[in-house]
Amino acid sequence: MEKILRVGRWFFLCLFTFATTHLCCSGCFDHERRALLRFKHSLASDPSGLLSSWNGNNKCCEWHGVGCDNATGHVTRLHLRNDHYDSIPGLEGNKLDSSLAELTQLSYMDLSMNYFRGSPIPEFIGSMTQLKILDLSLAGFSGVVPHGIGNLSRLHVLDLRGMELVVDDFTWFSSLLSLEYLDLSGSSVGDKALLYMIPSLRSLSLSGCGLSNSHFRRTHLHPNFTLSTIHTLDLRGNSLQGDSRLFLQNLTSLQVLDLSTNQLNSSIPFMSNIVRLHLSENKFPHIQEVWRLWPSSNVSGCTQFALETLFLSDNKFGVEIPKSLEKLTALTELGLDKNKLSGNIPEALGNITRNLSRLQSLDLSSNILKGPLPHTIGQLSQLEALNVSHNNLSGVVTEAHFTNTSLLKQLDATSNHRLSFKFSPDWKPHFQLAAILLGSCTIQSEFPQWIRTQRSLYTLDLSNASIFGPLPGWLRELPINNSIDLSHNYLEGPLTNLPLSRISDFPRVLLMNNLFNGSIPDSLCSITDLVILNLSKNKLSGSIPECIGNLRELVVMILSSNRLSGVIPSSLGNLCSSLIWLQLNNNSFYGQLPNTLANCTLLHVLDLGENQFSGKIPKWIDEKFKMLRVLRLHKNSFTGQIPVELCESSNLQIMDVGDNNLTGTIPPCFMKFSQMRGGDPNFDSLAGFEHSLNQGHIPDRIGDMHSLESLDLSGNNLSGMIPQSMSALTFLSHLNLSHNNLSGRIPTGSQLQTLNDPSIYTGGDNQLCGGPLAIRCNSDQVLQLGRNAEEDEDDDSVEKMWIYGVTSGFITGFMGILGILALMSRWRRALFNFVGGCIGKEL
Repeated sequence: MEKILRVGRWFFLCLFTFATTHLCCSGCFDHERRALLRFKHSLASDPSGLLSSWNGNNKCCEWHGVGCDNATGHVTRLHLRNDHYDSIPGLEGNKLDSSLAELTQLSYMDLSMNYFRGSPIPEFIGSMTQLKILDLSLAGFSGVVPHGIGNLSRLHVLDLRGMELVVDDFTWFSSLLSLEYLDLSGSSVGDKALLYMIPSLRSLSLSGCGLSNSHFRRTHLHPNFTLSTIHTLDLRGNSLQGDSRLFLQNLTSLQVLDLSTNQLNSSIPFMSNIVRLHLSENKFPHIQEVWRLWPSSNVSGCTQFALETLFLSDNKFGVEIPKSLEKLTALTELGLDKNKLSGNIPEALGNITRNLSRLQSLDLSSNILKGPLPHTIGQLSQLEALNVSHNNLSGVVTEAHFTNTSLLKQLDATSNHRLSFKFSPDWKPHFQLAAILLGSCTIQSEFPQWIRTQRSLYTLDLSNASIFGPLPGWLRELPINNSIDLSHNYLEGPLTNLPLSRISDFPRVLLMNNLFNGSIPDSLCSITDLVILNLSKNKLSGSIPECIGNLRELVVMILSSNRLSGVIPSSLGNLCSSLIWLQLNNNSFYGQLPNTLANCTLLHVLDLGENQFSGKIPKWIDEKFKMLRVLRLHKNSFTGQIPVELCESSNLQIMDVGDNNLTGTIPPCFMKFSQMRGGDPNFDSLAGFEHSLNQGHIPDRIGDMHSLESLDLSGNNLSGMIPQSMSALTFLSHLNLSHNNLSGRIPTGSQLQTLNDPSIYTGGDNQLCGGPLAIRCNSDQVLQLGRNAEEDEDDDSVEKMWIYGVTSGFITGFMGILGILALMSRWRRALFNFVGGCIGKEL
């Protein structure tokens, strides 16, 4: 009998264990499963398939992002953060469905980086009283933060950053007795909001909340307000100014303080426990002012301080680097970039390097420092990143500067034109660099041999460094997977030794202004993530490889000023989902434009000038390219008329079809191009239709093109008077009306008076008079000027064609300011880096 009872107890225990395990670990409560499904169905879209595993089965605890309590089986965790926020859209809905309120045991909810279309944060969240962590950051909510969140007394973390929220009152925060982390960055704090401190709070972020000094006056502070328990305080990007002591009081526990991007100009209070201090983008007059109120002047007592990170960039300091920095012996990061620090890097840096033995990052970039780079830099044994770019340093850098820097990973000395790098050919550095940025320094040798030892390299910039000779064979073995810039050198030979490992993370290949020859290698097509390709101003020959269509992420392709030939491959149409800038000018391409190019509707720049293209200008250039800003077809063999559909190109600011075989009349609507009449001030609007087959009058309404800077109508058969309205072109800096049949008085105006070269009005059968010509006008010619204006106004419908344009050199140099901010963030960042690197260079 006892044996039977033991078997029975064992059987019951097994059955209970199986049942509870099956319930708690594989299944879930039915009403919670239904609530989750209702939430899923309430969403408008799920493009990344985040909820693809959410189906009708009972095992909702196994669904993506869902976590359950092993003991009770209740849903306790909902983690639906969109980890690919920059590239892939997350969940999207018109509102947050109230079905989530049925998850009564939920303690963790993360819906960050999704998009709820500007809907308000729902009131029902205030009923989810088991929540300990609530993260709705960057989830597209707006409106007033509901006071009901104050009911969540168990809440430890509340993250509502990055949304258009309004905090109209802080008093309800007093109920959040367990809250340790609060981030309201980007929210609007009303003028009547009363700041109320939470005793348990350790981290507070109110960056970009529109805070001013008035928010910290007594009328805005609760009597119990204190910052004494705060470890991390982020107030960056506000309008705080003057003396920071108004809002930095009793910070006895503070370790991290970020006051960057404000208007502070007076010393911050002494904080003995501070570890990280961010004061960039303020108005401190000099470095010493930052710690003027600390225990003693010149930071002589700083050896007791815990300060590890100090960022003081972009304060416009106008003094030398102070010796007092050597007292901050715990520093690991020091940022003094974007100031006006002058003079030599001080000899005192020797003491600084000895005392700052923990320093890992030193940034002195974008100042006006001069003189040599001290050898004592090589004694910073913990240094990982050194940035002295954009200064006026001079002298010679040798291997002696890197004696004891085995941990160095980033070296940036860009734009120190008088700084030379000379290393022994057999030097083998102890470090393994990830980034070598020596553009616009002087190397003046063949490709540096020491670089072959860098097996962790992902970015290489040796542009404008006077490097010559062929690319070495070992270069293709380097693991460069971000960008390579060898532009503006004297490199020659084929491109076969390019490092073509799988490039990623906004990659760029910039090889312009060299002496490379041979064909574009097919291996280049293997860099399928390539974003920017510039091979212009070399001696490359042959055709564009058909495999170019593999580069489906390409945004910018510039192959101009080479010896390339052949037809444009139809595979170029494969790039249309990303391509915004295509420049093939000054080559020997021929044939008609492929119809697949019509799909490139994102194009802002299309430059096919100085080639041998033929046929009619396709109508789809005007019909499909609604974003086109620049169109250059100059000096080809196009025939026929300009398509009337061009009038729909409302964004067009530069058009050049000169030196073709075009004929016909100009549509009257050409005078209405809005972007050529004073639109975007960042663009120069230019016009020209030289050496074509035009005849008739110069349109009197040319004066409507208020932003016009260059006009070339030379070498046509234009007759009649120069319109008086041309004197209204106040931005006009280049004019050529030579070799026509024009007659009458040259108009006068403030800007025309500066164009005093007689040759721009002579040649052909021109019979003009008045300045700058030596020919004086008679009275009949003066009277005719007024009559001609009236006749031209009546003749709008038959005005002959004249078109906007500019030489390729000017277009090339000015492309960097094209409006590309409407693009995806991936393209935007890549182009920003590209344009930034091209400032001051010819493409």
